[in-house]
Amino acid sequence: MHVTSRTFVVLPTSKNRCHSRFLPALNNVAPDELEAHTGMFASKTNDGYYQLGLETAKFIRLAVRVDEDPDRSDSPEKQADDEGKIEREQESGNEASPTKS
Repeated sequence: MHVTSRTFVVLPTSKNRCHSRFLPALNNVAPDELEAHTGMFASKTNDGYYQLGLETAKFIRLAVRVDEDPDRSDSPEKQADDEGKIEREQESGNEASPTKS
């Protein structure tokens, strides 16, 4: 584990709308940022590989669900609520129904 936070990109400020979409991609295997970046999509070089895949799938799932219903609110508050519901469903072992809410 590294003492300081390491990043490969300059993160947006907390005031930026996209700030909430940037999540830490932990990799305790890589010796430096370059190795972490180039090895992030392989389980042998990234101990956070599977978590990265789960987080990515969650965002794709939310995007598809928003596109299915043009009347659905895409406000940050609504998206955060949806993300919380998905996390609770995953923790309980239930998958969300693909039908519209």
